[in-house]
Amino acid sequence: MKPHLRLLFRACALLFLTQAASAQWSATNGPEGGMLSAILHDGTYLYAGGSGGVYRSSNNGDAWTAANFDMWPFTYVFSLASNGSVLLAGTSFEGIYRSTDKGVSWTDGSEGIPQYAQVRAIVAIGTRFLCSADGSIYLSTDGGSTWTESAAGLPASSGIEAFAVAGTFVYAGSFGGGVFRSSDNGTTWVETNNGL
Repeated sequence: MKPHLRLLFRACALLFLTQAASAQWSATNGPEGGMLSAILHDGTYLYAGGSGGVYRSSNNGDAWTAANFDMWPFTYVFSLASNGSVLLAGTSFEGIYRSTDKGVSWTDGSEGIPQYAQVRAIVAIGTRFLCSADGSIYLSTDGGSTWTESAAGLPASSGIEAFAVAGTFVYAGSFGGGVFRSSDNGTTWVETNNGL
């Protein structure tokens, strides 16, 4: 290929890639005026959680409405999870709020976790939920109504900040302790930090 054609081809490719990359993100119309820590799509609605509670959008973020009418007015939501029929919101110092009507109403879902717990992460695994609360992991087998500690194999105060599900494994990322893996839906954990 001639040098000037090669240069023209590269310039066109760069222009195309630049435009394609910039077209992938666009601002939504809110929620405004605060920090957001969680975002979730449950197949019907898009939810955002942060300062001020939970917000919901039915049109891909073009418009948002507050979905936190039963929450304390200054609730900060760290995490959101849904299994399709139950929506959970993990909060700072208020434990877990639970909704069975897509965020229209909320009830306390904190039975079994420490009072005033910070719930930094929640994940749905089929009909089960896992949450991180005050340095440990808790498991719910009844849709987030009650919780039992499920930290076998974790160090004390492991500081779990995030969960991921991949096939038959559940992963928990910790603050300073690396990654832990469960092959039994969060009942027991092993450290998996080789190379980290």
